[in-house]
Amino acid sequence: MSNSEGDYLHIVMPDEISASRQRLGRTIIWGSATLMGVVLLLQTLDHRAILSLGFETWRPTLYAYLLWATCLCWGQVILRGEQGKRSLFILPAVLFACVLAYYLSRRSTVGVAVARAAAKSEAFFILFIVYPTITNKIFALLNCRE
Repeated sequence: MSNSEGDYLHIVMPDEISASRQRLGRTIIWGSATLMGVVLLLQTLDHRAILSLGFETWRPTLYAYLLWATCLCWGQVILRGEQGKRSLFILPAVLFACVLAYYLSRRSTVGVAVARAAAKSEAFFILFIVYPTITNKIFALLNCRE
């Protein structure tokens, strides 16, 4: 193998992505975001005693967030192909930043100890549910062949 052939090993060419595949990717991302927004709105209305829906904890919002995060990653790969897989590298850090922001907003209302315990629980939940899927995609990118 000549030196010029080796230079092309790490070049990612733009994928040919059909219009229907792009629609699917956008539908997955926006559908999950809409679902998360609806759950968050209902949860907020219940928390403020405007509606009585029986939510005892914020776990439904957490689950909707995790579904949205997973669909966001999946949608990126569907929409952008190989470039979408590369963008998955930074998403876990962004997701953990969201948990941190949520913790900071909650600590003034429920107290530092309660907010810290909830943030740890939610961060570990994200780590063990979302991160392995993303990590598998990242390591699949590094599948080098001779």
